[in-house]
Formats: sequence, C-alpha cells, structure tokens
Amino acid sequence: MVTIGRIDNVNEGHVFTAENMMLEINKNKIPRPGKLILLESSLNFCLNDTQEGLSIPWPRIGLHAIQNNNGLRSIYFMINLEVAWPGVYENNVHNNGNAVDDPDENDEGHESDTEEPMTEFYVVPINTAEQDIVEAIFNWMKHCQSLHPDPDDSISEEDFMEAEDDDGEASAEGVRNLHIDDEEKFADAEEDE
Repeated sequence: MVTIGRIDNVNEGHVFTAENMMLEINKNKIPRPGKLILLESSLNFCLNDTQEGLSIPWPRIGLHAIQNNNGLRSIYFMINLEVAWPGVYENNVHNNGNAVDDPDENDEGHESDTEEPMTEFYVVPINTAEQDIVEAIFNWMKHCQSLHPDPDDSISEEDFMEAEDDDGEASAEGVRNLHIDDEEKFADAEEDE
C-alpha cells in the first residue's frame, strides 16, 4: 500500500536521507522540493518544511535505476499502481483504482490487451553539481530492496525434482543422466533430410 499524507516514523529503520530533491511523477514535476528518506521498510518523499509526503513499501517498487539525461543523473523507479497525490499531483486514475469489468474477461486463451497500471517516479537533485548523491541513493535503494526479496523470484527446493542415476537411484549431484541411444523412444520423430 502506498501512503499519501502525513509521513511519521521516519527514524525507525532509517538508512539514508537526501535533502533538496525534486520529485517528478510520470514526468510531471512536483512544484515543491523535498527530501528523500530511505527506511529499511519503505521509500519516503516528504515536502520541505512539512511531514506531508508519500511512502512506498519496498515490495511495491518493481524497478529502480539511475537515469542519465545529458550528463544529469537522477533516480528512476516505478510501481505497478496508479498514484494520485491530491493537491500536489493529480493523475487520471481510472475508476478510482477499481477494476473495470472486461466484456472479454471469460474469453479463455486470449490475453487482455489492457495494460497494467503503472506510475513512474524520478528523484532529481536540485543542485546539479551534487551528482554523487544519485549513486549513493541508488546503492542504498539496492540495499533496502535486497531486504525485501520478491517471493515470486525465489527458487525453492520444491521447484527441483530429485534426479536419478543410471540405476534408478537418486544421484548426489542432482543431475539426471539421459540417454538418447534408445531408438524406440524416438521412433516417431521426423528426420531432417
């Protein structure tokens, strides 16, 4: 869940803070500068002189990178969610984020042509001479992201079958020995001429 509003508890699990940053959401500049606060649990952007901002848990961030635009570097990240920040950034969030009934929803075998919702963010230092801060932010983001690995990307022991050796016994190496010299197995295979 992305939190928009008052951001509290920015000291719990604090990792890094970058002052005097500008935020762009979907290439729209937020008119007021702020600070980027990286916590072990979330990425936070608070507008200067307020606790107003947004907080994004690390598992929500699908991608982050350093963008280089004519020698000026910035942090790019995206989430698979449409975001609107009332009074600061208005997005055309379709149907208030609720799903829209798809008339072809029961059409098995065909993928939907609709795109998943997405919001792109750019964090840019106000002082263009402070380009080293971008590298530091990226490294701390990478560190925090590693604390929250995507469970869909992990490989469990259940994903592997135990291999057997030539005698039908489980092999210690976990590798299956295959033989393709058995002509009966491939009798119906077509040969290239």
